[in-house]
Amino acid sequence: ALSALAGGGSDRSVAREAGLAVSTVRNWRRRFAANAGTLRALATVRYYELDANAAPIGPAGSPVADALEALAQAARAAVLRFGPSDSPWAAINLIAGGNVLRPVS
Repeated sequence: ALSALAGGGSDRSVAREAGLAVSTVRNWRRRFAANAGTLRALATVRYYELDANAAPIGPAGSPVADALEALAQAARAAVLRFGPSDSPWAAINLIAGGNVLRPVS
């Protein structure tokens, strides 16, 4: 759902496709957007820790897309180093310390 939102999908269309309530998708988007800078920084650090030869992570077009790109690169580096996980989101959740959808205080 977060990938679709970053790609320009509306809350309503993403909710329909994922079988979720619109309010759930809206809350996820807001939480992720509020945490995007922190998540990007954390994922970037993990990426370079996991892959000493990592290429720079370029801008993806928005803070949300930048955070998703950094998380994806860190997850890829984790899989290459440690082997596959249950899902990309399981790896991302570990990299982010469970803070991908952390409520904003």
